[in-house]
Amino acid sequence: GSGDFWIPGPACGNLCGGTHVFNPNASSTYVPWDKDFFLSYINGASVNGTFANDTVD
Repeated sequence: GSGDFWIPGPACGNLCGGTHVFNPNASSTYVPWDKDFFLSYINGASVNGTFANDTVD
């Protein structure tokens, strides 16, 4: 298993279909780390965002 759980946020926009994105303002347990990340994969895809913690039920 993995401790990482990727969830697209509002900035993903149309690339993510514009629906079912995470809204940190709607979470009472969201805690941003104030640290950004960027990852690139061997197939040329990439992902970037801000590290954070949240509780998922």
